[in-house]
Amino acid sequence: MTRRLTDRFFPVDNWSATRTEWTNHGGGLLVTLSDCSPAYAAYELPEAVRGVPVQHLPWSKVKERLGAAKRASGGAERYWLGELDDYLRRAVRVRDPASGWAYCVVVSLDRPSGGGERTFRDFVVKEATYFHPFGWGSGWPRNPPNFLAFRWNGKVHQVRRVVAHEVVPDLLQEHWPDIPENDDSTRPHAVYRLGPPLPMNGAIPAGTNYCAARVWVLVDQLLTAPNLKAAIASSKALTGGAPVDQDGCAHLIWPHLGG
Repeated sequence: MTRRLTDRFFPVDNWSATRTEWTNHGGGLLVTLSDCSPAYAAYELPEAVRGVPVQHLPWSKVKERLGAAKRASGGAERYWLGELDDYLRRAVRVRDPASGWAYCVVVSLDRPSGGGERTFRDFVVKEATYFHPFGWGSGWPRNPPNFLAFRWNGKVHQVRRVVAHEVVPDLLQEHWPDIPENDDSTRPHAVYRLGPPLPMNGAIPAGTNYCAARVWVLVDQLLTAPNLKAAIASSKALTGGAPVDQDGCAHLIWPHLGG
């Protein structure tokens, strides 16, 4: 990769000084790539390995910088950037933006860690935000869903598109200082920013007692079926099952761990 392209992907304030520092340690740069935010990566990764600096790039940033580099390039550079773009689209497991699967969860009137200004439902309804454990707990998705469906009192009340997401190491410090600190609130979480609620003809009954189970369902089936149970059944009939997440497991119903 040429110096010009390297600058686009790894901008450094003082390139000469940094490059000299790397050379003194044998040269090079270790780059990590994942969905994790820079804050979470800094929390988990060392600053250097045997003197070689470590820099993290979330896939969202790679996509952003790759697009900018392609627009600013020409000739052979543009060709090889296009090849890289095509390869990453095939190699990196991300949720298809056109996918119609929604992850349906319960949002209660409980408060995270038992305190703070907002309930779990307030975060969704008032702040268009949802979060859940990342890398711990049981069955939580590692790939961000395109849609989230929210239910309470035995009915689905809202379906929203996920417009942005990040993985943060510490909810308490990163976003909401009013949430009491405990072992759960200070562990890594996926945080979603949500679009406005999709139009619905009233709340959709569950059709059975799912308690607080988390389920996958196709949005079009959910919005047209008489209840959630029927929508899950028709989703499975149409596709053969729920989306496969990074752990290689497909689940239609996952047990609930809170929120």
